[in-house]
Amino acid sequence: MHALSSSAIILDTVVKSTLLLAIAWGAALVLKKRSAATQHMVRTFALAALLLLPISVMVLPVWHIKGLPQYPRSQPATQQTRTPATPSTIVQRKTATTSLKHSEAAVPTAAANARVKHDQAHTAKSLDTQPSASVNASTVAPNSSPTTAEVGPTQRTAATTTSANLIPAFLPKLLLGLWIAGTLFFLARWRLNAMRLAALVRRAGVLTDSGWNAQVRAVSAELGIDRHVALLVSDEIEVPITTGIMFPRIVLSPDYPEWSPTRRSAILNHELAHIKRLDAFTQALANLAASVYWFHPLVWLMVRAMRAERERACDDHVLAAGTKASDYAHELLDIVSGLREPELAAALAMARRSQLEGRVLAVLNPALPRGSVSRRSALALAILTLCIVLPLSAMRPASQSSTPAAKSGKTKPSPASTPAVAPRAQDSSTPSSGSQAPEAKPSFDNDAEPAEMAEAPEAPEAPEVPEAPEAPEAPEAPEPPAMFQGASAPAVPSVPAVPAVPDVPAVPAVPAVPAVPGSDISVCGTRAKLHNMNIESNDGNKHWIANWSGGDCSLDLHAEGDIKFNAEATEIQSISPGGSFEVNLRQDDTLKQVKVTPSASGLQYVYKINGKQQPFEAEAKTWFAQFLLALERSTGFAADARVPALLAKGGPNAVLDEISNLQSDYVRGVYFRKLLEQPKLPSPVIQRVIKQAGEQIKSDYEMARVLMTVGKQYDLPDEASRTAFLTAANNLKSDYEHSRVLIELLRRPNISKENVGMALNSAGSIHSDYEKSRILLSLMDQKSFDQSQLDFYLKLVSSIKSDYEKSRDLLAPMQKYKLTADQTNRIMDATTGVGSDYEKSRLLLALAKQGKFDEAQMANYLKVVDSMKSDYERSRSLLELMQNNSLSSASMTKAMQNMSKAGSDYEKSRVLTTLLKDNKFDESQMNTYLGVTDSMSSDYERSRCLIALMEHNKLSNDSLGKVLNAVSRITSDYEKARVLSTVAHSYSLDGALRESYIKAANSIQGEFERNRALAAVVKRATL
Repeated sequence: MHALSSSAIILDTVVKSTLLLAIAWGAALVLKKRSAATQHMVRTFALAALLLLPISVMVLPVWHIKGLPQYPRSQPATQQTRTPATPSTIVQRKTATTSLKHSEAAVPTAAANARVKHDQAHTAKSLDTQPSASVNASTVAPNSSPTTAEVGPTQRTAATTTSANLIPAFLPKLLLGLWIAGTLFFLARWRLNAMRLAALVRRAGVLTDSGWNAQVRAVSAELGIDRHVALLVSDEIEVPITTGIMFPRIVLSPDYPEWSPTRRSAILNHELAHIKRLDAFTQALANLAASVYWFHPLVWLMVRAMRAERERACDDHVLAAGTKASDYAHELLDIVSGLREPELAAALAMARRSQLEGRVLAVLNPALPRGSVSRRSALALAILTLCIVLPLSAMRPASQSSTPAAKSGKTKPSPASTPAVAPRAQDSSTPSSGSQAPEAKPSFDNDAEPAEMAEAPEAPEAPEVPEAPEAPEAPEAPEPPAMFQGASAPAVPSVPAVPAVPDVPAVPAVPAVPAVPGSDISVCGTRAKLHNMNIESNDGNKHWIANWSGGDCSLDLHAEGDIKFNAEATEIQSISPGGSFEVNLRQDDTLKQVKVTPSASGLQYVYKINGKQQPFEAEAKTWFAQFLLALERSTGFAADARVPALLAKGGPNAVLDEISNLQSDYVRGVYFRKLLEQPKLPSPVIQRVIKQAGEQIKSDYEMARVLMTVGKQYDLPDEASRTAFLTAANNLKSDYEHSRVLIELLRRPNISKENVGMALNSAGSIHSDYEKSRILLSLMDQKSFDQSQLDFYLKLVSSIKSDYEKSRDLLAPMQKYKLTADQTNRIMDATTGVGSDYEKSRLLLALAKQGKFDEAQMANYLKVVDSMKSDYERSRSLLELMQNNSLSSASMTKAMQNMSKAGSDYEKSRVLTTLLKDNKFDESQMNTYLGVTDSMSSDYERSRCLIALMEHNKLSNDSLGKVLNAVSRITSDYEKARVLSTVAHSYSLDGALRESYIKAANSIQGEFERNRALAAVVKRATL
């Protein structure tokens, strides 16, 4: 393939990006009757294709298409081609000297002819079967005559055409520089806006209002958002904004406490719709495309259209959640009318002045389609985009010749019209027949608010702070040299190794999502789905709006004031002055309406069917009573009065029987907790409560609230109640709720061995390392925890991946029990799987303090030490082992081999010198010791290890010879003299040993130290 010039790169990118954008605009026009979400996705994929375009151009093979216009080439700079000195060229040069005047006029003409032939040869390369020689004006023979160098009419036309296709060489570089400069400018502007937004988020405060957070979790659950959404408040903004892709945050303006329920619901649904749709990611994609293609007006129009369609798509989510279009339009107008400052460009703002008119018209237009894009449709659109952008990226114009003669490949220039050319090797840039050179590339459905405010989930306990590592011991100071003139300085002790860093505690599990207050309701012989519920209380004046629908049935409820119901929840007892209770039920073509208002004579009922008032008599009263009961079972609005009435009528069992008829986990939880407020429920009732809650409540959050209420209200002294409690807890899928419920039970004293076993089995189903560790440590605190259960305990610990949690769970039994040999080995095996050297060392130190090890345990211990990378942790683990155990010969050898892998000479020296204090070495161990010493680079540590060896062991002549050989590798004269003096004072040297000693002494450069060493051996010989 032919390499593209920089001008062709720019033109290729502009043409192909324009074509892609035109296709996207055409698709958007075709799909204009589709939802805003669909149009937004089409434009998103178009911009993604633009960013993919340069990459695919560089990666994909070229697809040559005939008929496409050629890209213009930049004008090449003239290059001189040096030819080898051949006899013919020497003759020509001599001739040029004699006929220079005649050739001066002929050379320009010959050069033009040569340039024409060069262009013809270049464009016909793919058609010629024989490589053509490249012609350059500089190789024209100086003695070419005017006649042979003259250009014909055809050649003049070709030269003129070729020159017209050329553009100045500086222009492509200038355009490329402008492109890069513009891209850098817009990227910097984007980054600056993002930094301003990040700074605003850092300064914002966390919203701790439990009602707001509960509603966010509820709407998130409805929308299927798994990520945690943080609520913040900032006084620097006037409208709510959303930011963050992986860690989304909603920032509210400071006037949020004044918002009506309608505005509150609309804002949360709108902002959470941004998070569900990953609008922060698509906005970043659009900003990146606009920065790269800043010069293209269609890109900016595309980004502007995407911003409008994104907000319309989120508005559609708000309307789908049950907000009336007129109410939502009013809220938008109210929000925008209060704007005084421009919005942050990098944030997803709730409303902007520039988009208000279009959004309001779209919200109020009932004919517009409102829906999201299915995953299947998104996948199909992504595949279609790839099917367009990949072939388009690969397309290139096919090579075309400039003249018919060149196309035929048959016409050859005659010798008379061909300038003399010096022979040269084929240039590597000129492809041979059948080959191509690499081508250059251009650089909420249910927005219910609780009747009883849902509690916020308890915050997870903060993980314990890991212990700080012990500080390493300071190295011993070297012995001062004798104060004689000319004495050399002692070597510097090596630096102790740095302790390993403690492992980070595991992250606590996330609390479960609270159940949504309110649920479906049984009306019209079917179950109608709850779409919206708002309850607001202001100075005792309550306002309640809810609507349900299902099949051909829809139900609207509107209540004002303080309304009280009878204990059976089948009749309204009273309504405060100015209040009302209104129900509108539409089934097929029938509309039933009941409105209850207070009057001087009592409650007044207005009953209408299809707008005509009817008497409110037996049939109507029966229907209304059934509706109120169904409403109670769906929302629990009368639970405060109904639970005591059921208790008075039939006792706890009557309440539990009614709970089976309730429609939602939220209402069941309310009834269970109202029942558990009774101070002295008998044990069988508590057991039934626990069992029934475990069977009927599916929400982990509501189930945990009931069990926690049981645990805090009752001691559960009998075995059956505790067993029922553990069985119910085992049904919890949320690790956070599961662990806090189990720990609540384990806080009781005298838990039976059987219950401890059940709790252990229950802990096995928990995936969070942090929560599993909390339960295991709580179990270990139980007096009834039997050592026979330790095997299963250790099996659970081995499933923990966090090094910090695993180590603290393994340390707990060591602090409580005297471990058996098998349990010790299992803890060592579990320690091998710990990645942190600090945590490994903590465990080994605790194991070493347990008592004496047998040989198998010693081998396991040393195996774990051998897996450490930290020299400090390796040495302190070995030192603790030697302090508490007497090492066998094999163990001593393994310990020394272990330290030979350490990089720190100081830690090597610590272990070796400690090993010498309580052990005598045989010849094999002596060799291993000297091998470790020989691996040291510090003269100070090497010399003190050799001196310690001689002080604690009687060396054989063979070992002594090895010591003397080791001395010769010490570079410090002072340390050499120290070791040699110790040898001379401790051993009588004869024959070869004396010669080795003298040889080592003579290797000392300093005269003072050399004489000191020699004097020591002479003194020993005279004694």
